[in-house]
Amino acid sequence: MWRRMFIAVGFGFLVVFSLLGMGATPKRVNLAITMEPKSIDPNIAYGTEFSRVVNNLFLPLVDYDYTKQAPLPRIAESWTVSEDGLTYIFHLRKDVKWSDGKPLTAHDVVYTVRRIVNPDTASPFGFWFDMIKGVKEVAAGESADLTAIGVKAIDDYTVEFDLVYPAAYFLQLLYAVMRPVPEWAIEEHGEKWTRPENIVVNGPYLLTSWEPYNEIVLKKNPLYYDAKNVDIEEVHFYYVKEPSTIFSMYLTGELDSIRVPGDLLDRVKADPNLAKQLHTGSSAGVMYIGFRCDKPPFDNPLVRKAFAAATDKETLVKEVRRSGEQVAFTFIPPGIVGHVPNSEGIGIPYDPEKAREYLAQAGYPNGEGFPTVKFGFAATTSDKKIAEALQAMWQNTLGVKLEMLPREHKTYFETIQAGAYNIFRLSWGADFPDGHDFLYYTFHTKYGEGTIKWDVVDFDSLVEKAARTSDLAERKELYKQAQKLLVEDEAAVIPLFWYAYNILTKPYIERPYSPVCTWELRLEEWRFVGEK
Repeated sequence: MWRRMFIAVGFGFLVVFSLLGMGATPKRVNLAITMEPKSIDPNIAYGTEFSRVVNNLFLPLVDYDYTKQAPLPRIAESWTVSEDGLTYIFHLRKDVKWSDGKPLTAHDVVYTVRRIVNPDTASPFGFWFDMIKGVKEVAAGESADLTAIGVKAIDDYTVEFDLVYPAAYFLQLLYAVMRPVPEWAIEEHGEKWTRPENIVVNGPYLLTSWEPYNEIVLKKNPLYYDAKNVDIEEVHFYYVKEPSTIFSMYLTGELDSIRVPGDLLDRVKADPNLAKQLHTGSSAGVMYIGFRCDKPPFDNPLVRKAFAAATDKETLVKEVRRSGEQVAFTFIPPGIVGHVPNSEGIGIPYDPEKAREYLAQAGYPNGEGFPTVKFGFAATTSDKKIAEALQAMWQNTLGVKLEMLPREHKTYFETIQAGAYNIFRLSWGADFPDGHDFLYYTFHTKYGEGTIKWDVVDFDSLVEKAARTSDLAERKELYKQAQKLLVEDEAAVIPLFWYAYNILTKPYIERPYSPVCTWELRLEEWRFVGEK
């Protein structure tokens, strides 16, 4: 879904509450959430933190196992694909029910697809379905007939998708963003349909309470088709922004599983008890620096290359983050189709002398005459540390000045899109394990997020061709060429590192872990294996 990935560390403390005396039940889990959801509508909610709630309320049409790297049945129990890859037919389970008792049918799937691609919905996922017949015409305003797009119910439990090109990642895409919603509840309640008193869901949990900037409560859904295997009966998400507070709450038993900030990781590893509760691994996401390529001074590729060559990523990873991340010179992380290892030499390495040479060639020897540039980053403790480290690197190496502009998460991305910064920090985490997710949705000049404002149509051609190519080796080569354009030839972004996860979980809980942040909170798979 992600969609942008905002890592849940480094936030300022906003709300004070106490869990003392609440009397935890044997089947209750307490977790922290670091951002107040803008929405929990699965067709609109966009971001890692929001998905922690949404994905436990609504099921995807198909599932995906990131460990086995294979699609799995979920609402659809089986499917067939035509030889040309243009027609998918899904056969739905007949025991999936909405929480009001209605059966979930193929008509709900059709309604949801039409709702997502309808421009009036303003879904961030609408153009993701451009491989479906008729979607591009709707998105371009050339057609308003949603019934003409390539999705139809053959009967109550069979749905057909007709594509205009054989997208190799189509099943993974359906896992990421195709979560059916209830038409009747939306028609009755409008934007308020996701309030606890109105919401109708189909997943393993119900939304029973939502107190903004305080607490979200989920309870086990008795009508979920696999409810007998759901062990955790109640989940409380507490809004806590400060990582040190989250860590303290874990130590006192008020939270059951947390992410560990980098500055506390050594302490955790040194504690024999905490070390046993620590789970680590690679995470399918990338942190990067983006430039506004349409505005001086970063409309000059030599300036962008100067900043890239002045970025000491090793120091950033080992001394600032200290969380086990891997330095990145290309964009797509390990484990994702299209990943290019650093050993292949693509990207711009740290070279202060070369950085000064680039800047001089651009007309700013030793930074002379270089304007003060606006550097945007999220107003969190973690982002502030990264931003200050980068500021020091660039100022010391290049002699440039930056105006530091932290921004609260809720409006940060929109501020980037509005062009408020010359340079900014963002992240991208896997919605599904394919380079299309990392390159097309972010940097396509027409259909991407529109953050870097570049006009390299050769990049568009490469990622579009990769989307339409079924040969895996050819797709990987196309993604390699696209990344070379992005991070080296044009230097439109600076990949900093690929993420790692460091998670503490109480010993009485057994849970899955995954390189994808959204999947790690599959709460229906959590189990109590001891006394709390």
